[in-house]
Amino acid sequence: MGELPVTHPGDVVLTRCTLRPLDVARAADVAAGRRAPDWAPDYPTEGDVTIARLLLEAASAGVETGPASPDRPWAGPWQVLVAGPDAVQRAVGGAGFHGPPDADAAVELGYGIAASARGRGVAADAARALCGWAEQAGAVVFADTDVTNLDSERVLAAAGFTPDAELTAKGMRRWRRPPRAQ
Repeated sequence: MGELPVTHPGDVVLTRCTLRPLDVARAADVAAGRRAPDWAPDYPTEGDVTIARLLLEAASAGVETGPASPDRPWAGPWQVLVAGPDAVQRAVGGAGFHGPPDADAAVELGYGIAASARGRGVAADAARALCGWAEQAGAVVFADTDVTNLDSERVLAAAGFTPDAELTAKGMRRWRRPPRAQ
């Protein structure tokens, strides 16, 4: 994918956002509700807190938790940052995979963006980058959404996913990225 601009160690600058690997120290702040000056007012969301707690649990159990990188996009979660009117990058959400690829090389994408940053293509920008890196590593990417979450369905469509006709056993809509031409 060429050289990626870096603004902070590990940062990847995209068109509409910056992805930053979520490290254990930052996850501890998110989980404990210790606000950082570079957070949007409505960050973290409930999903961000859950992911931060899972990362901390894994780290305390001795599980290798990252850092995530374009070469290993599923090694840990990513914070999603956007520039505010003052050009300061602020955390507005998270994105990443639910784990490494399974035996079929499938990996599930997840993301969540604070309300203040929605509707600007941020989630789709992050999803496209993460999927591209996973696909370069040979993974097949899918995502499940609640059938009433039309915003998430728009994100997935914009990121190149197509929906399955049938719902999953849990009543979710499964979305898949078509295999890339080799």
